[in-house]
Amino acid sequence: MITENAIMNLVYPYTKGKPNILVSIGIVTPSEILKTCIGTDGKTQSVPHATYEIGSITKSFAASLTVKQIERGVIRLSDPVIKDITLEQLLTHSSGVKEYPLPQTGVENPYSHILAKDVISYVNQTEKGTGEWEYSNTGFSLIGIYLSEKLKRPFSDILEEFITDTCHLKATYIGYRGADLLGHNGEHAIRWEWDQNDAFLPAGCLSSSLDDMIKYLLLHMGSDTYAECHRKHLTTQMPFDMGLAFMRQKETDIVFCMGLTEGFSSFIGFDSRKKYGAVVLSNYCGSGYGDPCSPSGIGFSILDHFLHEIET
Repeated sequence: MITENAIMNLVYPYTKGKPNILVSIGIVTPSEILKTCIGTDGKTQSVPHATYEIGSITKSFAASLTVKQIERGVIRLSDPVIKDITLEQLLTHSSGVKEYPLPQTGVENPYSHILAKDVISYVNQTEKGTGEWEYSNTGFSLIGIYLSEKLKRPFSDILEEFITDTCHLKATYIGYRGADLLGHNGEHAIRWEWDQNDAFLPAGCLSSSLDDMIKYLLLHMGSDTYAECHRKHLTTQMPFDMGLAFMRQKETDIVFCMGLTEGFSSFIGFDSRKKYGAVVLSNYCGSGYGDPCSPSGIGFSILDHFLHEIET
């Protein structure tokens, strides 16, 4: 079993010298759920009830509600969305859709105030890429536009209903509320604002708490419905293959998602065969896949610990 000291040793290099940092960690094993929070220089804190921006982990929610609609027979993965691009291609980042040109990033959310008509116009006027794996926030905005058209409701309503009625999460929502934890990017304390009509909501609009993200992780670990999100749909040139929004680490059974905003970074992942999982939430922006001194690196190290423990 992983110890609190082992977790502290993993997290200390990431928290060293960062004022106001709070890293909330949840660990799921077949027998228990462990929760801890670590602050500046690796000091243990009480686990907060505040929410973190989860960035691109929002994409996994968009994929999850999509497979629910597929299960109900409303849509299919093979449905063409725009320019013969299928829903499956959008969900696996293999559509060739280039990124929408954003204003300069900073304190303000660069993805806000972009409407569906803006995205559709841009995609229709822009030549597609090769169709190989290429990460695309714009592709996920098209998923939200498509679901809104098919279900004849704003995507924000569809997403919020899925969160509350299907996932039964109580502290996961679009944007932020006044008392939420502030994020940090080295220069500013920051939260991203979102409008209910923003086209990029499916790409990264959600905030969530540690308790809710553990519940969400357990939902994915324990439901056959969402297994469609986890199985390999696309082989990539990266160290991971693609499920639907979720990534599958090559040569392991680890399924994961990561999120980055201007002030937050996050990770959820689990071993789909051995049923160990991890959530790591941070109120500091940072690097993504491949950096051991990051929430994703911490999350992978936790899962690797359990894999090594079981095999030995």
